[in-house]
Amino acid sequence: MKNALFCFVFALTAHAQLPAPWTFYPFAPAAGKSGTTAIHKDDACFIAWADGYTALTYGSNVDDTWKTPAKALGKAVGDSYDIVCLGRGGTITLTFSTPIANGAGNDFAVFENSFSDTFLELAWVEVSSDGIHFCRFPNYYGGTNSIGAFGSHAPTLIYGLASKYRQGYGTPFDLHELQNTYDGITNKSATFLSAAYATAFTNNFPYIDLNHIGYMRFIDIVGDGSAKEATGRTIYDPYPTVGSAGFDLDAVGVIHQRQTVSLLPQTIAFAKIPHQRLATGSIALSASSDSGLPVSFTVTEGPATLTGSTLTFTGNGTVVITASQPGDSTYAPAANVVCSFVVAETLQHLYLAPVPNLCEDQSFSLYAQSSQGLPVSIEVMDGDAIISASNVLTIGHAGFAGANQKFITVRAFQAGSTTIAPAEDVYATVNVVAAGTAHTPQTFAAWCAAQNISPAAQSDADADGYNAFEEFMAGTNPLLSTEKPRRAVRFETDNRNDGWCTLSLRIRRRALATLTASRCLTLGAPWTPCVPRIQSIVYAENDGVDFIDIELAFPAENEYGFFRLNFSE
Repeated sequence: MKNALFCFVFALTAHAQLPAPWTFYPFAPAAGKSGTTAIHKDDACFIAWADGYTALTYGSNVDDTWKTPAKALGKAVGDSYDIVCLGRGGTITLTFSTPIANGAGNDFAVFENSFSDTFLELAWVEVSSDGIHFCRFPNYYGGTNSIGAFGSHAPTLIYGLASKYRQGYGTPFDLHELQNTYDGITNKSATFLSAAYATAFTNNFPYIDLNHIGYMRFIDIVGDGSAKEATGRTIYDPYPTVGSAGFDLDAVGVIHQRQTVSLLPQTIAFAKIPHQRLATGSIALSASSDSGLPVSFTVTEGPATLTGSTLTFTGNGTVVITASQPGDSTYAPAANVVCSFVVAETLQHLYLAPVPNLCEDQSFSLYAQSSQGLPVSIEVMDGDAIISASNVLTIGHAGFAGANQKFITVRAFQAGSTTIAPAEDVYATVNVVAAGTAHTPQTFAAWCAAQNISPAAQSDADADGYNAFEEFMAGTNPLLSTEKPRRAVRFETDNRNDGWCTLSLRIRRRALATLTASRCLTLGAPWTPCVPRIQSIVYAENDGVDFIDIELAFPAENEYGFFRLNFSE
């Protein structure tokens, strides 16, 4: 079949002036490979980023937690989470306050969030000068087999689609290719293109100014075999996926911009705004430009009004704020910065207990709670593992590919309710290690045997004030009184003026146990579960020992009270 296809295309292109796709097939390989066209998000070629969006329509099978279009604006983050998910067949149009221009070579690059070189969810890329007429980039696909929900296809099969590279690497596009395509269609040299594609292209291209591209539309490709590329061949895509189905857009980086005069660039700094209580009433907005020029704000959408830099809430819902700076005779307009947050009657936060090292085929019960008591969902973001309905994580057995460890990321999330704001997602990194190594997970009984101490959890062999289970969790020597678990406490207020008591501690990652918390108002009163907020979490190694350094913040709702850490197997 493959040989027959090659001969057929060769016969068509022997006289072609515009090269048919299969004359330069296979296409460019994955990022980091010889011949790749991938561009890293930190490459100096990028001078601006998409700064607005419009005409957003979500497709099916996308959870509300991924409906975050503001995350597609600004510089690419290069992780699995800072994206907008279009859903199956969804579409979004990004806008550029300073239009993209047709320069030498590639003019922009599209960033998606794939966690690997082969799990690639695709979209068509179309550009416009007036926001009405769009031209689709010529796109080709060399695969012939359908792909399952978590299947894969090689970047060498993909051309002219977003995005063929893993997170952090952009797929480049050259606007001049649109001119070449139009010329090829009109001079009859591009007969390999399907009639449907050629007709749509020629109907729209006359309205395109290649030096004034202010709109870019992305349309998710449904991977069930119904989608066709520019020659009429079928495009396959991971299908069916759920929860975050379809194309996940991280960013669009601009390489060439339209400039009438040579102006200095400027950048806006506009910090993320956390979700807000409706009762707060209003907040003061603050942003700055490195040019020193004043930054202005607009309410793009949502229940809020703006007077100067004071934002006043008028109801519950999502508020989107755009910060802009139009430039002057010295500075070019800055790329807009968009910030979105939710206003609700009540806020919430999540606690996801740190996960110890695990081995292949091992299971561990995950612990996650919402401060408002709402049900928390947990999912595996990447890696070889599954989570049951009762939140038991089970590691797969795909092997280590020559290494002694690999990593799995899990996400806890809670979408809120009509009166409670969504929680900020919380993530945990699971270190999967080989059995029989210095990193293999360890029970309390096994640790006590290795230390030659009593397995009684409350015993204190070195009389340092910390019992055996505390030292098991901390990784300290239970026979050395000068070596004690690392902890520190401080009191602080956040940017909503809420008071928090913050506890810092270190946990040994080999300790096969769970950390939870409880509280009471007076000693002697019953202890009740509480949900600390994770301020920070750092995975570290010291003298060959794996640790987790974690800061937990407890709400200081009263003038007095007590909190307790609970370590349990």
